[in-house]
Order: sequence, then C-alpha cells, then structure tokens
Amino acid sequence: MANAGDALAILARDEFSADLVFSDVIMPHEWRRTRRRHSRPLPRLPVVLTSGYSTVLAENAHSGFELIQKPYSVELLSRTLRKAIAERQSVASRV
Repeated sequence: MANAGDALAILARDEFSADLVFSDVIMPHEWRRTRRRHSRPLPRLPVVLTSGYSTVLAENAHSGFELIQKPYSVELLSRTLRKAIAERQSVASRV
C-alpha cells in the first residue's frame, strides 16, 4: 500500500483482505480504530508497529501493539510477524 489511507480503504471493502498490519508508529490511532472494528466477530487484527524514534518508545504511543525499533534485522522482523500471526491463529481457534 502507498499509505495508511489505502490500507484502511481496502480493509473497509474486504475485512478478510489482510492477516496482519505492519506500519510505522505514526498512525497508531487509525490502526486502533481498525482493530476495534475488526475484532468482533473476527479475532483481532494483529498490528505490528515500527519506529526509529526513542521518544516513541518512552511515550507509549504504541500501547497495545507490538513495536520493533528501527533499525531492525530481517530476523527480528520475521520473528515478530510470525509471532503476531500465530497469536491471531491461537485466538481464532478458541473463538
């Protein structure tokens, strides 16, 4: 997607079009609203955020989401995304 607005529009048209959202921390409020909208009856939409600013970590702007700090390794990104998807699948199996 080119931007968060594009992603939100796609999710509004088809709530099953994404398994996970990966975004810069600049848009956490939009992702909170999206996750709330898609949490019932669907399992929560996993959101993983990233930021290069240490102030973001200190201010808890990512509250409620997994956050990985830039720069990150491919291994860390892969592990974090797999964990988020696995948690969603675990929740889905209990619903």
